Amino acid sequence: HPTRARAAAWICDLRLDAPIFSEPHSGAPRSTLEPLDAAAAPMTALAAWAHDRAGPGVLEDAGPIAARWAGQLNLSTDDARAFSRTIEFAGHVIGQWATLGVAARKRLASGPLAGEGRLLLRAIAPESAARFERDMRTLAADGIGLAPAPLIDGDALVAHGYIPGPGFGALLDEVYDAQLEGHIGTADDALRHAASCAQAHAVTRTTPE
Repeated sequence: HPTRARAAAWICDLRLDAPIFSEPHSGAPRSTLEPLDAAAAPMTALAAWAHDRAGPGVLEDAGPIAARWAGQLNLSTDDARAFSRTIEFAGHVIGQWATLGVAARKRLASGPLAGEGRLLLRAIAPESAARFERDMRTLAADGIGLAPAPLIDGDALVAHGYIPGPGFGALLDEVYDAQLEGHIGTADDALRHAASCAQAHAVTRTTPE
């Protein structure tokens, strides 16, 4: 809502924030909530307010405040997850983006909460947001894309004699990372890469039919 920052200010001015959130009253300015894009979802606005109240440390560990606020506000599981992961997205970009490889950057940039996370990031750290947007455009234009369809899936591995097990998902993730980084470009390449990585993930293979 366009007046949500003003509503938050009134809540704090009336010292209602302490019983609402079950935490000490805070007179901190709404420096993240106020510039937040008006189109941001309610949980993104809540995440911005959490950042204003708890400070930058919340970007490193959103779990405690997410759990407390979810209980106090009776949030649904999906809303609580969106609240927490939106904060985590901004924290990852601010603290780790420069150290991430191509595959990790693409996974982060194309995740389900990246859109809302970008809005929160823009309100918290405009310079980091601008750098992220530039890098994302470069990644999207590399001829592979941010989130291409996987060259192979679990069914393809099973069809080639691989036995599903605890390491199956990790094996597929490694193959997909190689695809995102441009090391492989065809299904045959992906199968060869899977064969070279299978042992490391304790994935065994029978003789294909």
